[in-house]
Amino acid sequence: MSSTNETEPETWLYDETNKDYAYDYHKAFLSMLNSVDAPCSHWLLKSSDHALYPDTFSRHYPNAKMIMPHRHRDHVLPSACHEFETTMTAWLRDNPQGKQGRHTYNLAEYGLNCDDIEARYAEYINMFLPARKNFS
Repeated sequence: MSSTNETEPETWLYDETNKDYAYDYHKAFLSMLNSVDAPCSHWLLKSSDHALYPDTFSRHYPNAKMIMPHRHRDHVLPSACHEFETTMTAWLRDNPQGKQGRHTYNLAEYGLNCDDIEARYAEYINMFLPARKNFS
């Protein structure tokens, strides 16, 4: 899975880079929490993300027990679709068309005209864009 925006958490989560440094930080963070507010018996790390890196997780937490619950797809898929829809709606709201300004293009700037384009790409235009003939 790849993305053009390398700052997105999902990109990092699914890429193939070594996650040892993330687990080093995670372990240091848990140690810090433990020194301030230790649990009565043990830490419970409830995150399905750890299931993506079981070998790395096991190296950093060799005594940990990993529990991997399974949910029926009829429950998981609607939940995932809702999350995707919510994320997409927020992105569209926060990134309206023209947010970064607008740029207009015209064929003449590049030494082209509609007749040349229609002649050169006639087969393509007729096959895929039969209702759209105006390029200006």
